[in-house]
Amino acid sequence: MTERTTEECFAIIKDARNQLKSMPTSKASEATITGYMREFDRLVGESGREPAELWAAVCNTSSKRTYHRRVAALRHNLRLELEAALRRQDQHQRANDTPEWLQEIEYVASLLELAQLVEASRGKCPLENPEPRRSKRQALRGLPSEWREQVSQAMKTSKYHIAYLAAAVTGCRPDELERGIQTCINNGEITFTIVGSKVKELQGQPTRSIVYSLEESHALLDELAAYIQAHGTEMTIQVPSKVNFTSAIRRVGRLLWPRRHAEITPYCLRHAAANDFKVSLEREQISAALGHAVDATASMYGQHQMSRGGGLRPLAVRAARAIKPTLPLAGVTMTPLIAKQK
Repeated sequence: MTERTTEECFAIIKDARNQLKSMPTSKASEATITGYMREFDRLVGESGREPAELWAAVCNTSSKRTYHRRVAALRHNLRLELEAALRRQDQHQRANDTPEWLQEIEYVASLLELAQLVEASRGKCPLENPEPRRSKRQALRGLPSEWREQVSQAMKTSKYHIAYLAAAVTGCRPDELERGIQTCINNGEITFTIVGSKVKELQGQPTRSIVYSLEESHALLDELAAYIQAHGTEMTIQVPSKVNFTSAIRRVGRLLWPRRHAEITPYCLRHAAANDFKVSLEREQISAALGHAVDATASMYGQHQMSRGGGLRPLAVRAARAIKPTLPLAGVTMTPLIAKQK
């Protein structure tokens, strides 16, 4: 252990407290934070807690997405570790336990070194040859025009069949299906109400509704509506596990198209629904239907040129939050309710 003077030790404590003040508290969801903790534990298990080795483990990937996830996990846990280490050194200092205090000071110093490595990477990715991100939008290329119907037919006997239909006609996320989608049939319309995921203070839609007319003919929608009507007028469609739901769709996709490299997942359904929405909905309506709060995100899902005739055409989309334009226009008033299509 490095021998330090008392003045040096107190300077480290002062630097650590200042560092802590500059580190914002995470506003991530409980599930995201759990993932951060798991990722941090895995990195420490692989490399130990030495700053250089731990940072090398963070950068030991060719995926930008993985790198940024690891950095986020490191930032979150670095704050927690620094808070805990400062509390412990306070306790050792009050107890006049000098050996333990000095050992804790060394750990605080290592955390400051790690914080410097993290800050030095802010705004840039140190990966030399990162792999290009694979988009599920691109995974739709080469599929037959009725691929969703073919998957539905293959899943007829699966316990996830109805959930598959709901995902196909709403474009919902798998974890939103895990929470449960409320369906209601009334006055010739079927309404799907979704409790949103990926919702933060200024991001996402806490709730949204997608409304279809029962007169709108589409094989997937017709089959789902018939099932709901056979069991009443209201129903909650839910899966016990988003992971198992995704695996079930992947298995069917591999059986139907064994030579395809790209797998079929629920996010393929999300992009396919966005393809259809781009034919009949405005930009802000598409964002609302997908659970976003900014209209620019609509461009990240689906492709207008991949839309085909006879696609899904919602009658109305309603969202809890107003959709923010990419470039706000002076004098434009946004309302949280998106009116019906004329």
